[in-house]
Amino acid sequence: MSRNAVGSDQPKGGEWDAVMTRCAPLLPVFADLRSNVRAEEAVRLLKLPDEKALTRWLVLHRLPPFRRLRVWICVVLLVERFDDVSTLSNWAMKRGQRPSVYYHFVWRETARAWGDLKKPGPEWVRRHALNAWSSFLT
Repeated sequence: MSRNAVGSDQPKGGEWDAVMTRCAPLLPVFADLRSNVRAEEAVRLLKLPDEKALTRWLVLHRLPPFRRLRVWICVVLLVERFDDVSTLSNWAMKRGQRPSVYYHFVWRETARAWGDLKKPGPEWVRRHALNAWSSFLT
């Protein structure tokens, strides 16, 4: 992660944008914010023969394994979309899901509570995603 001119460790927009550009063909799989998106859906979307081909595609595009990519994109999208707990709760209930599914997902995957991610905002969450993916992005 590079440091910007003022020395913060916030990601430069270009780092996040570059990764999102590389995984753009996969983004429709993540668009509806389901925490349980399966690799088979990505295989179908990319018209690949199997999950091994998906793994090769991800390596070719310098992206992390599907599960790690899915988790952090979902968390970033949740933080971007919902500004408070009640909004996320209402959204989940309108979808016929328990809000706790999303709160537990965030906790399980990031070891942080929802409020701990919302306070610093999307840029902070993107930085953590890029850190989690760093060994795959080079």
